Amino acid sequence: MYHETKDHTIGVLVGLLGLLLAVMYFIDMATCTAKTEGMGFQSRYSALAGCQIEVNPDQWIPLESYYFKQE
Repeated sequence: MYHETKDHTIGVLVGLLGLLLAVMYFIDMATCTAKTEGMGFQSRYSALAGCQIEVNPDQWIPLESYYFKQE
């Protein structure tokens, strides 16, 4: 009986962790879209690379590396 309750608890915790990771992914993706909207660049988001913008065809850089200097 104890073993079944322990397995159920672990299953619930794994499920909650998966849900939390999915929510964090979609929040980061929405944040990337909001930051790059109106910049004139294509953007993409991945969990490993983060938010990136395409500065030249097939040349993607992290959004944090982009610096615009108005002259």
